[in-house]
Amino acid sequence: MRTKIYCSSFLIFLLSWASQPSYTQNRVHQLARDVYYWSGDLNKHEQTNVGFVVFRDYVLVIDANFPWAAEKIITDIKTITPKPIRFVFNTHYHADHTLGNSVFIAHGAAIVSTDDLALELGTKGMEDVKEQTKIKSEHLELPSIRFHDHLVFDDGQHRVELIKYGQAHTKGDGVAYLPAEGIVFVGDLAVNWTFGNNLSDQDVRYIGWIRALENIAQLPIKTVVPSHGDLGDVNLLHRQRDFIADMWKQVKQGLKAGKSSAELKKTVQLTQHGIFAGDLQETEGMIESMCERAQTQPDWNSGNGNPE
Repeated sequence: MRTKIYCSSFLIFLLSWASQPSYTQNRVHQLARDVYYWSGDLNKHEQTNVGFVVFRDYVLVIDANFPWAAEKIITDIKTITPKPIRFVFNTHYHADHTLGNSVFIAHGAAIVSTDDLALELGTKGMEDVKEQTKIKSEHLELPSIRFHDHLVFDDGQHRVELIKYGQAHTKGDGVAYLPAEGIVFVGDLAVNWTFGNNLSDQDVRYIGWIRALENIAQLPIKTVVPSHGDLGDVNLLHRQRDFIADMWKQVKQGLKAGKSSAELKKTVQLTQHGIFAGDLQETEGMIESMCERAQTQPDWNSGNGNPE
């Protein structure tokens, strides 16, 4: 599923990169005082939304995008503030969130992540780079600042809490929560575009993903920044949760009843979830991935197929 989207957009990027000016429109949007996000663009193969927070003495960036996007992001941040970019937080190891690490490091930043993300990037990162970009890279920049489940940046003016909610979309997922502003950057735990989400990672845990969304939704939240697509509110988390839970329930029940992946791709009904199932081919790809990983899930034998 994801390879088709990213490879086609990468061809568009290659054809247009040399001829296009650095920017044709402003992609930086202010969310609150000193809090911004840079909007991703799939057509440019720069699909990841990237956040940044301007602290008293430095800037914290949330996700690194691809290298060609990272250069643009840094240029745009410099139009907002002269303060140095000292930290970049990776929400998970996938290449559209981490391949730009090298660019930020070259500009003096340190990379921050969960312990598990750092391990995943070192063991699975190169494979994901090849899948998403076809680039032959021999080196990935790993995080130098790592935490188990919680790390706080607080200078008395702003507070950003980096939190791991457990194995979900990947093993090392983390979010960035700004309690004073009620803003949360959720990485790929929730998206808000018609291409759905990537349910195919080898370490995905559907029950963990469902629970993570439920727990994040309990925070006092005004704005949810997904890694892909438009901004949302707490309802976006509920809708993403319901979509994954409904798919997992139907897939479990179907497989236990002896149905094949091919049958389930045609019979699982998800259109009631709107944008999350907005592209039929992508939805079928998600169902196929879920079928392939079903028996590896910790709640596979939980009974009637409910995500419990």
